Amino acid sequence: MDRNESEKELRSGKGLALYKVIIVGTIIVLCVMIAYLFIKDTSSQDYIYEAGEKQTKELVSLASNHMVVPDETPEVYLIQEPKLLIAEQSFFVGTEKGDYLLIFPKAGKAIIYSRDRDMIINAGPINFDNQFPPTPPPSDIDSANNDIQIATTTSGVE
Repeated sequence: MDRNESEKELRSGKGLALYKVIIVGTIIVLCVMIAYLFIKDTSSQDYIYEAGEKQTKELVSLASNHMVVPDETPEVYLIQEPKLLIAEQSFFVGTEKGDYLLIFPKAGKAIIYSRDRDMIINAGPINFDNQFPPTPPPSDIDSANNDIQIATTTSGVE
């Protein structure tokens, strides 16, 4: 193919279409790379931990409007399946999906707080069962498989 043929091809539109495809392809690749970098940055463990820490502080502040809470950072569990928890322990009676279990290990206390209803559902002392591994740092996790035994309950605390 000589120079005259390639110039004719470019003028005929085939070459122009090829350039458009290359430009659009380059733009798509750049957008995917930018999206990947953004998602990777916001899903890092540091970002998740900071968001969990902020939410934990907010939950403690809200719960402290209803009762005196221990002066420590609790472990926070998001209650996903209250019926299963109620079947295992009566401590969870009255909970709904989306309520939070705040566990204060040093003080040996557990509090169930409902953000939607802005109330303490239950509070009581806890005993840790040492046969399970330690719990992760504060975050929103399913509480159905926690390793905590509620010793006694006090219903209707607000």
